[in-house]
Amino acid sequence: MRECKFRQGCGPRLRRRFDASTLLLVEAPLKILLTNFRLAERTGSECVTVDLATGLRQRGHEVAVYTPEIGPLGERFLEETGIPVVSKPEDAPWVPDVIHGQHLLPTTLALLAFPTVRVVYYCHGYGPLEERPPVHPHVRRWLAPSPRFQGWFAKEFGIPKEQFVLAPNFVDTAKFRRSADREQGRRHALLYHTNLRRGAEVEILQQGCREAGWSFDAVGSAFGGGTDAPELLLPRYEVVFTSGRSALEALACGCRVVIVGEGRLSPVLTPETYEAALAVNFASVPEHGELYEAAVVGALQTAAAADSDGAATGLIEQIRSEHALSVALDRLEVLYREVVSEPVPAPDPERDQAALHAALKVAASALAENRRETARLKAGWEETKRKREALAGELKEMKQQQRKAAATNAEGGRLRRLMEIIFGNKR
Repeated sequence: MRECKFRQGCGPRLRRRFDASTLLLVEAPLKILLTNFRLAERTGSECVTVDLATGLRQRGHEVAVYTPEIGPLGERFLEETGIPVVSKPEDAPWVPDVIHGQHLLPTTLALLAFPTVRVVYYCHGYGPLEERPPVHPHVRRWLAPSPRFQGWFAKEFGIPKEQFVLAPNFVDTAKFRRSADREQGRRHALLYHTNLRRGAEVEILQQGCREAGWSFDAVGSAFGGGTDAPELLLPRYEVVFTSGRSALEALACGCRVVIVGEGRLSPVLTPETYEAALAVNFASVPEHGELYEAAVVGALQTAAAADSDGAATGLIEQIRSEHALSVALDRLEVLYREVVSEPVPAPDPERDQAALHAALKVAASALAENRRETARLKAGWEETKRKREALAGELKEMKQQQRKAAATNAEGGRLRRLMEIIFGNKR
């Protein structure tokens, strides 16, 4: 419940009711449909979807999630919260007041399923094709976690700069907290990454940590799976190598964070380097990083410095004031209500068909790219399989030779013992 001013010209969905007990105007709850390309495991946008849906429900709004792929995370989320998770937008339990769209194709399908509903689109990255923003008059705001998206939106898609909204990433600071009994100087390091693959970089990290006297663990899909409770895992480590939203989680737990990517490491995040990392959404970029070999030792030395605890505390305070889930929800609630109060253009079948065609073209390109990547991985797997089979053959041959040598040695030993029995042991 909050005090608010009634604005003239508000649309019918921006309803108000009068609470006589407090003499305050109270805004009516909204029906909000969130979209995401899947809800299967703990990746960045999937965690964002779960946190937003849960937080909005707790604030009294009606919430549902549409995703074409419902996996273990979506099933568990539905069971634990009761928030509807549907595989088709038209299966939502009601017509939404606003669509909080994430990812091009599911957002476009939801937009076409509800042609009179306004859309807020949140873009998490401009690398993957599925992140490309839908261009449609019903999309009233385009959100992104970094200012560099604004130029990309304007140049590539003609999106007006006044409709771009900077929406910094967030973390649930009620869950991700510094441990009360945190032990300093433990020298434990963690690679916490969902996308980084095994390779030379990981080996350099592991070797550098061990040579400096630090333990090293790795958690992620490439390292045997992730974790369902990162808020319990992260406080156990003094240094965390990570990127993106995971960096905020680690910082909120009081860890020293190093942004890691393909071939580069950032300096340890401090109050002085934090803003530059925030401007690129804690991504690894060449201008902010060093080669792995040159950076690992320096990062560990900085993390072990006497003032590391104070620097971490300063970042925790900044995250709690600027990047807490509660702050993100406050901003989104204001934005949703602004959007539903705006007039929406009349339905236009030709325009809607063009939007769907554009989305399907991108989806087809993404599918072709995924197939190429699958073929590349399959070829790599086949090569690895051939090498394993060759090594297995060599190992089998070596074992056979060892058995032959052992049999020969045993036979030789029996002959020597027989000769000793017959002729005696002459020295």
